[in-house]
This record gives sequence, structure tokens and C-alpha cells, in this order.
Amino acid sequence: MRFRKFLAIIFLSFSLTAFSQTPSEVAKNPKPEEPKNDSQEDATRQRKVQAYAKLLEGQRYFWQIGRSRFRSNAIALARQAKQAFLKAVELDPTLAEGYTALAELALYEQPPNYDEAILYAQNAVKVNPNNFGARRILAGVYSIRSGLNSARYNEEFAQKAKAEWLEVTRLDPRNAEAWAFLSAFYEREGNQEKRIEALRQWLASVSPIEARFYRIVFGNLADLSPEVASLKLADALVKTNRSEEAIEILSRLVVDQPENREAVELLREVLGFASEKLVSRAISALEQAVLSEPNNFSLVDVLVEAQIHARKAESAIKTLQSVIKKIINSETAQLVPYYFKLSDAYFEADDLENSIGALEQILKIYGIADKLVDSSEKADVAERVFGRMIYFYKHFGRYANASSVIERSRKVLGAGNSFPDKEMIDLLAESGRRREALQYIYSVRKKTQLADAYKEKEAEILAALGQVEEAAALIKSSKKINTSTGSSLKEDEKKIADIDTLIRVCQLYLLSDRPQEAMREASRVLELSQNDQQRMIARILLSAAYYDAGDFATSEKILREMIQRSPNNPILLNNLGYFLAERNEKLNEALEMIKKAVRIEPNNPSYLDSLGYVYLRLGNKEEAERYFRRAIRQETNSSEIYEHLGDVYQALGKIENARMAWQRALHLATNEKAASRVREKLRRISK
Repeated sequence: MRFRKFLAIIFLSFSLTAFSQTPSEVAKNPKPEEPKNDSQEDATRQRKVQAYAKLLEGQRYFWQIGRSRFRSNAIALARQAKQAFLKAVELDPTLAEGYTALAELALYEQPPNYDEAILYAQNAVKVNPNNFGARRILAGVYSIRSGLNSARYNEEFAQKAKAEWLEVTRLDPRNAEAWAFLSAFYEREGNQEKRIEALRQWLASVSPIEARFYRIVFGNLADLSPEVASLKLADALVKTNRSEEAIEILSRLVVDQPENREAVELLREVLGFASEKLVSRAISALEQAVLSEPNNFSLVDVLVEAQIHARKAESAIKTLQSVIKKIINSETAQLVPYYFKLSDAYFEADDLENSIGALEQILKIYGIADKLVDSSEKADVAERVFGRMIYFYKHFGRYANASSVIERSRKVLGAGNSFPDKEMIDLLAESGRRREALQYIYSVRKKTQLADAYKEKEAEILAALGQVEEAAALIKSSKKINTSTGSSLKEDEKKIADIDTLIRVCQLYLLSDRPQEAMREASRVLELSQNDQQRMIARILLSAAYYDAGDFATSEKILREMIQRSPNNPILLNNLGYFLAERNEKLNEALEMIKKAVRIEPNNPSYLDSLGYVYLRLGNKEEAERYFRRAIRQETNSSEIYEHLGDVYQALGKIENARMAWQRALHLATNEKAASRVREKLRRISK
């Protein structure tokens, strides 16, 4: 095998001299046969026989090239092959196979002589429009020159390539390479319907023995198998909102290839927006796949999320328990993601105690008790586990338990770790004890001698207490350029620092329901902006300020203008979709925009909350609850998300759940307007 590979490398590295002979005029311009008498016909017949013999001679030389052990021999054989092919078409200008052989030979030059390959292949199809080899060479070379898989797309060559690949499919309707290329061209053009049809044809085709052109364009690992076609077809169906068929295809693919990560992740994406009925169909296929691949966490994760999505949290818990039993003797660290997921599943089932118990198992795996850890790896694990415990306790209003976990983390992480102090500040601020949180910050500064410690958090707390100007001044003072060392920053660096400060101040004003001041700061950001990204941030802040000020038209106009320039920016899509939903306008448009944002960032709590909110506006309370709960699982401290969760609980008649969610929303509220609104909701259900 190594010897054959060596010969192939020699063959592919021939110098141009092997093929430098100029095409004859006959080869360039084949002439049609003229009427002949009997003697002329005999002569023509003899020439055809001679031509075919030369064609076979050339093919023998061509085949011997790959077997040649020496470069000089390979070059000589290539020259002899070309001479024989040229003689063949000279003897019989209508011998299409001769032109095709010359075109094929041109492709083996180093570098390939694409112009000559095109010339000979064109002559072949001129003589015989049904010459398959020539059509495929033209299609392949045009595809290479189209820049299909690059930023430099050539429309002229793309159109030529499509036309030739269609000719290939006319001659061979089950040619996978042709349909694969056509699907890629249609995708590049944004024609999803034609792409889907081409992909269906690819899926029904026979896997080719040789796919040289496809691999040249898409890389040596590019695959024309039915499995790849299935995956691409599912992707196209998702983009045209045909989730049902996409789920069916992906479910079959995952059962057959549970190790196929792309299929698993695409199925995850589709199930995230599917109806409970469709999700339930996929669950049985996923359960089958998990049986054969319990160690595949991505696969298990998709199944568990699907079960939670279908409101089967108990089934998700059983799935994880079963999988953990199967892999319990594996490397202990392998169990960690399963226990994190089990904890989430219990949380989804509102089972706090068992959720905490699953997290305790992770600490047990790493040998973390209540003593100082002895490695950075264990410290990282401890922070993640303790952070999750604290969040769960806060969610259920168990603040004393959260405080106990923080004190426990001090013993485990040691005096030099900032995690416990940060968590304590957040706990005090989020449990309605903001002034105590400020005092705690001051004590940490005194203890650590770090004058700037937690200044941004201090500013947030001050703003929430109504001391907005003091908070803004604090941000500005903490962001001043440090010139105490005698060095000075360049002017552009100072501008960047100024922009960052103004953005933070603007955000404080927005959180504090001070739209006019926010508008002023956003305008200053726009004025100082030095690039498109900074200008976009400034305009996003401006649109939010205009919206809060009641100027909805200007806010919407700013967002729509930006979406025209950046149609796939999830922040823009989410903001406009949410603003429309809040005003109860164009809800279907809002839904599609927010779905697009969630597809781009599926774990963003703000986007999940927006999706839940638009479903609530559309009257789909069950879907709304599902997405609000997904948002909550992302460890959010948003008063708005908890308020929305309370709203949907009330709509579903879950009054105690609504009370708990609104109580947390009240503690997290960043301005009096939001706090008053939540207090009124709590008052109404207390009557």
C-alpha cells in the first residue's frame, strides 16, 4: 500500500513538461465528416480503426504512469499517452473519447491545465453531446473555477457548472456527485426548494467510487454518502420550517449512527422548537440510540432535553439514572456531566433536595468534602457545583441554605479565592438586602486593600436603590485612565476606555428607567465610535432608550435599518421581536425573528424569555411556560424573566408558583417602576 501511494505521489507531481505539447488544430477544431464515395468510406473506416487503436495505445500508456517507479519514466509515459490521443483525434476528428482522454490527461498536470481540459471536453461534447466523461469534466472544472466553497464566487462559472451537472444527471440520473454539487449551488443562491429536490435525488443515488471534483472543491474529507445527504436534507428542511420531516430523517440517522455529532446537534436544534407531538416521536428513536451508546453524553443530553421539552421530567430522571448505572464502573470523571444533567432534571421537576443530592455526588467523585481542595481542577469543579447549589436555593427562596453553601465554599476554596465574597454580595443584593450588600463590599475592600474591588457591582446596587447619579459617577471614576506610573495611553486607547465607560453608564440608566439620560449617553457613544461594532452597540442602546421613552416608531426604525445590514445578528432580532411582542403587534413576525435569535444562541436566557413572551401573547401558555423555564435554567438574575414566569403561572392557575416567581422578581427589580408593577401583582393574588 505504501509503495502504491508513493507511485501515486510521483504521478501527481509531474512537471509541466510532460504535457507541454500544444494541441493540434484538429484536436482544437474537429470538422464534421463530408459525404464520401465507396473508396473514401473504406479509407475513413480504416482511419477510424487506426484512431481507435491509438486511443487504446494512449490508455495503456496512461495506466502505466501510476505503476512507474521513476519520475522520468512517468513523464515519458505521459508524453507518449498524449501523442497517442492526439494522433487518435487527428485520424478520426469525430472520436469523442479521444478528446475526453486528452481532457482527463490535462487534469493530471501539475498544476492542472484547466483551460486545456475545458477545450478538449468542449470538443468532445461538440462531437457527441451525450459523452458522459466530457460533461463531468466540464462540470467539475467549472465548479472549481466558480469558487463555490469560497468567498470569491464567480457567477458566470457557477451557471456553466450547473448547466453541465444537469447534463450529467440527464445521462446518469443517479449520479450522487452531480446532485451534491447542484444542491450546493442552489444553497449558495438561497434557493432552498431546488436545494431540497437536489438533496432528495442525492439521497436516492448510488455512492460514487470516485468523487475527485467534489473533494477538490470541499476538501479531501468531503463525503458523498447517503448519511451526509440525509444530514444536509434535514438542515434544508429545518430552514424551510419543515420540522416534521427533518425530525423523521434525523431520528433515523441518529439510530443508525449514534456517534454522528452533527446529526445529534441538529436534532437538538430542531426539537427545541418542535411541538410536543413531534418531540414524542423523536424520543423513542433517541431512547433506542442511547441504549447502544450510553457513554455518548451529547446523545443522552438531547434525549433528556427532549423529555423535559415534552413535559416528561420524571422520564428524563429515569433515563439519567439508568445511564449512570450502566457506566458507573467507567472513569469517575466521565460521570460528572451526567450528574449535572440529573441535577437539572430534578430542578425541572421542582425537586430541590434531589437536585442538590445529584450535585453532592459530583463533589464525592472528586473527593471534595469540607476541607481545602488540593488542586486547581478540584477548585474549578467546586466553584461550579457550589454556584449551581446557590442558584437553586435562591430560585426556591431558600436564602439561608444558599448562605450555608457560601460558608462551606470558604472552607473548600480557601481565603484567597474571591468566589465566596462574590456570591455573598449577590445573595444579599438578590434577597432584598441591598444596603447590607453595600456594607459587605466596603468590608471586603478594607480586608483585601483592593480599592476597586466590586465597584461595578456597587454601582448596580446604588442604581437599584435609586442613587443613579452616584452610581454613574462611580463607574466613571473607576474607569479613569491610570497614568500614575508615568506612562500615557494613546489617544485611540483613551477613546476605547471612554466608550466602554459610557456604554456601562448608559446601561445603568436603562436599568434604572431613566431613558432620557440613557439617550444622552448612547448619543455620546455613537459620536465617539470608531468602528462598525461600536456604532452598532450605540444604536442598540439608542433604540432601547427611545423605546423606554415611548418613541416606539424611532426605536423600531433604528432596529429595522440595522437588521437590513446585519440580518443574522441575534441581539437585533431579539430586541425588535420583543418590542413588537410587548406592544402586541406583528406577533408572527416577532415569533420568527426571536426563533432565529434562539437558533443562533440557544442558551441565551434573554432570547428564551422573549420567545416565551411572544408565545404568551399568542395565547400559547404551555409553550410560554416551557421557554420561561428554559431561561430560568440558565442561571439568570433577571427580574423581568421571573416576572414573566409568574405571569404564565398565574395564567395556568398555578398561583403558589406565581407567588414564588414574583417574589423573586421583586427582589431582583432594578427600578421602582418594575418593583411597583410586581408588588401590585402580588397584592392581587393575596386578596
